[in-house]
Amino acid sequence: MYSPHTAVDAVPGGMADWLCDIVTGAITPSPSSSTEPVPSSSSSSSSSSGSYSRPTYPQPQASSPTTDSSAIIPHTRSTIHPSPAPVPEGFESAGMGRLVTFATPQPLTSLIDRIGAAIGNPAGFPVAVPQSTTVDSMQIRTVGVCPGSGASVLLKGSSNGTPLPDLLFTGEISHHDALAAIERGSAVVALFHSNTERGYLHHVMREKLAQALREEWDAARKEGIAALEESAKAGAQGRLVDGLEEAFRDPEVSVDVSLRDRDPYGIVIRQGK
Repeated sequence: MYSPHTAVDAVPGGMADWLCDIVTGAITPSPSSSTEPVPSSSSSSSSSSGSYSRPTYPQPQASSPTTDSSAIIPHTRSTIHPSPAPVPEGFESAGMGRLVTFATPQPLTSLIDRIGAAIGNPAGFPVAVPQSTTVDSMQIRTVGVCPGSGASVLLKGSSNGTPLPDLLFTGEISHHDALAAIERGSAVVALFHSNTERGYLHHVMREKLAQALREEWDAARKEGIAALEESAKAGAQGRLVDGLEEAFRDPEVSVDVSLRDRDPYGIVIRQGK
């Protein structure tokens, strides 16, 4: 079994860059929203202490690269912790975390709207801002992003004298790390761990993996069919494994992503009085 989890965080075009694409407008999410209620044997969630909605969970939304380059917010992108040399050709930007620097400051509210739309318009997610400002008034010039649990990557990025980004955008961050960030003037958006990963699996990695598997399978089929034909000429069909020819004749490759796998946290909202 091969698990590319951390490698997909760091690789160019991986999850960190996908989060960058969200905040810079480089992908266009579907305007529709989708949430999944948690299964329950009870027909109602009411209780004597009040009424709460059943938990809802953001579902990855269909998205595609923006074809209109003018719609992408002008920005530069750099790696916070570059991978140590030597790195393979084409992977020069590999490393943990990304720093987006906008040409002009962006309203935090606009970034929140863009983030929410990209992950399926959940009922809510945690946002922290310094006590001296408000979400509506805060302007963001730099965004540090890291999939999953990114505090160590984003906070350590400023330990060498580099200023902390205006916005820390990650899946989860501890109470004390969030306090440290807002006390230094930064905002924090924490989507919950898996919500910074699932959309990438559905809309980017699935197709990348399917394409790679198609190429591998096409090459394997070509060799396998040639070997079968040679065996047939030699009259060796009886030694062939049952079903091998049928498998080599099938060009289809399918990559599926679990629809049940999700972050353990859902959003519960108090309803009524």
